[in-house]
Amino acid sequence: MDHFIVSAPGKIILHGEYAALYGKPAIAAAIELRSYLLVSAARDDPRSITLQSDNGIDCTWNIDDLPWPQTPRAQNDSPESDHSSPDSGLRAAIRAFLQTSAYTTSSSSAHKCIVEAFLYLYIALGSPQRPGAVYSIYSRLPIGAGLGSSASISVCMTTAILIQSGTLEKDYSLTPKAHTPVDLITRWSFIVEHFFHGTPSGVDNATSTRGGVVFFQRDPNSVKPVITPLAGVLKLPVLLVDTCESRSTASVAADVEELLAVYPKLVHLILNYIHLVTEFAKKIIEGTSQCEDPDSIVEQLGRLLPINHNLLVALGASHPRVERVRSIISSGYLGWTKLTGAGRGGCTLSLLHPKMEEQLFQETKDRLVSEGFHVYRSILGCSGAAVLQPTVAYDNNGRTATNGASAAHEILKNPKIENIDLHLERLFQGKWRHWRVSQ
Repeated sequence: MDHFIVSAPGKIILHGEYAALYGKPAIAAAIELRSYLLVSAARDDPRSITLQSDNGIDCTWNIDDLPWPQTPRAQNDSPESDHSSPDSGLRAAIRAFLQTSAYTTSSSSAHKCIVEAFLYLYIALGSPQRPGAVYSIYSRLPIGAGLGSSASISVCMTTAILIQSGTLEKDYSLTPKAHTPVDLITRWSFIVEHFFHGTPSGVDNATSTRGGVVFFQRDPNSVKPVITPLAGVLKLPVLLVDTCESRSTASVAADVEELLAVYPKLVHLILNYIHLVTEFAKKIIEGTSQCEDPDSIVEQLGRLLPINHNLLVALGASHPRVERVRSIISSGYLGWTKLTGAGRGGCTLSLLHPKMEEQLFQETKDRLVSEGFHVYRSILGCSGAAVLQPTVAYDNNGRTATNGASAAHEILKNPKIENIDLHLERLFQGKWRHWRVSQ
């Protein structure tokens, strides 16, 4: 079996936090912090599959031992069927199987979610006749920081299994069915997101699949929001800072609900202003393709960030660690900053000033790190799900490598490599390929 790599980005909420809970629109954007899934041939037993990750998952099963007989729906339904949630029978069979099978992983809930989600995809989209393989997950996204790490992994697993099932071809075409590749990946990754979030919104996995920037709003007649990719070319330099402060989205949302009950007119006014900021940002983004001055776009969008942030502060969504980040970045004259996502911890988003001095950036970054923050320099509005397959694999000296998958592992597991996509392209002598998004 030829090896290949699937990649998918994380996401941030640019504007619209909390207002989206009350039916108003929000904007999400893909960020150039990605998860990767390397698929390679089975090591020893051709009838085994292995799932491993850089954060401790290491599971191996015999394909014939998987709960195939208990899953008639999964085997008879095609990948193009229209269900939008996991099949309860298959899910129960997988859980029963995992309770009786021996596999090595930690007891963390995140690991269990990944394992269950992977097996669900493998069985629902596959068959017992499929050859063995090793699936290796690597992620540059912090877990639980509001950057869509679970959606990124879900999109990677979904894309890889759809390719192996023959529904998506590795030459990026689609078998003759009604759905587009992006639609298929989005829908199946949404099903998988149920393993991580009981009632996923669909925004995270849609943004990770499509890339770019999306405008979304709750549909009162559906559990999923209406998601619209925004036209325009937008790839902006950003700084993401993980405060390393855990928070509960449900707790903050409940506090906002209580505030709304006490001061309904005031809170609705704040939510309306957040909506207005979101619409302003949408208009700016949609005009980027006609703009001849990219720096002015950055400045226009940047000025909206502190406005939105202060509105969120009024709703009680900030935290001293978040405000400390804003103070440090402001003192370094790096750009504009706001909290993103649930707030009260999690991550901040800073849009970097186009005339920022690199020395000041490094000094500010060092200061943030010295105070216990995790700092990620990234790009906002990056491309979505992608596949890389080798034409031939080379080592660092230009010689043909005997094991391209092994060389890829070395690149993927090295946290010091920053331009990881470029390193993998050089290794495989190929280019990352992305599916076109149908508007």
